[in-house]
Amino acid sequence: MNAAHYRRRTARVRLVAATTAVATTMLLTSGAAAARARPAKFDPTGVIHVAGGAGTTGGAIHFDPVASTTAEVHYPYQALVYEGLLRRTARGGFEPGLARKATVVDPQTIDVQLRNGAVFSDGTPFDPDAVKFGLERNKANAHGQFRADLQHLQSVERTGPSSLRIHLDAPVAGAFYPLLGGQESFISSPAAVRSGANLDEKPVGAGPFLVKSYEPDSTLVYVKNPKYYDAKKIRLAGIELSAAQPGPSIVNALVAGTADYGAVALGDVPALRAGGLTIHTQGSDDALLWFPICKTIKPFDDRRVRQALNYALDRDQLNQALFDGAGEPAWALWPKASRLFPAGLDRHYAYSPTKARRLLAQAGYPKGFHADVIPAPTPLTQRLAEVVQAQWRKVGIDITIKATSNYTEDFNL
Repeated sequence: MNAAHYRRRTARVRLVAATTAVATTMLLTSGAAAARARPAKFDPTGVIHVAGGAGTTGGAIHFDPVASTTAEVHYPYQALVYEGLLRRTARGGFEPGLARKATVVDPQTIDVQLRNGAVFSDGTPFDPDAVKFGLERNKANAHGQFRADLQHLQSVERTGPSSLRIHLDAPVAGAFYPLLGGQESFISSPAAVRSGANLDEKPVGAGPFLVKSYEPDSTLVYVKNPKYYDAKKIRLAGIELSAAQPGPSIVNALVAGTADYGAVALGDVPALRAGGLTIHTQGSDDALLWFPICKTIKPFDDRRVRQALNYALDRDQLNQALFDGAGEPAWALWPKASRLFPAGLDRHYAYSPTKARRLLAQAGYPKGFHADVIPAPTPLTQRLAEVVQAQWRKVGIDITIKATSNYTEDFNL
């Protein structure tokens, strides 16, 4: 079999789409819900096949954390090899990773308790000295891919055989804490670093998988790390990613069962359904589209105008027009399912043309105004701009959609 037998005809698909109105992830499965509810049986030789993902928009994948050149782009590829001190959860929180516990002692101090007996894939201990080495190595990198709060790392003190204390040079422990679940705490084996090994080709971490082979824009193969502290709970022998362009290539692989996961767009949904796959949706914390607005020029320097834009935006209609109602209107930076969602903002800017017109009049624009919009050159953002253009026109806001082939350059003119 190519994949774990209990998932052979299950496709897990990330939907590449989001707006001010919605952010969605799609799960596709051809099995009935009752079948999936039965106790899972695992094939220890099973491999998950991913269509696409053997490269990034910025080029080849960097596996050494200090070799990365763009924040977060290489995170998912590196996380399989290293695992952070903490792990991110789907609801926006953190859970134990290579650290059993992390506690903010005071605004400039964090205590970390590591897992006893954890080792790197080369067999060397994952201990406080290794964490100190790794954090300081990451801080010293010159590529700027880590979050700025890492620079507040002052020192790392070993407080026991498996415990350490992080000292910061400013009262930013609350901002530093999430770094324990990010690339900033991906620790490479000090022994491997000192040996001069090329960790960008053969990374040595303490995570659940090893990089077996990588051919940029072709294939990426991971195999299970037998030395991982929780190896018994890793139910896969490996993960294989193959290069594939979005659209028919990925759709055909999912329908044929040669791929278990792939990124698709909304336009692919009919073909997926025709191939016998059932579609389910769920929220995603980080898939959003929005309109960047310059708040230092008129009329957008007036808060009432910006509030009017929000009240004149019918997010429910956007959800229907762009995502066939499969998404969720966005009222904050997180979806409602996230523990970080502020309940008081739920439908705070519910569609109200009356409120929008009143605010515009109060701001001195009773007849509205004209503005230009430069959407990013993608079909989704173009469609988004067209729907919003029609919505804002109802309250007197007339926008001209300007085409661009270089979004960044034209926006800054």
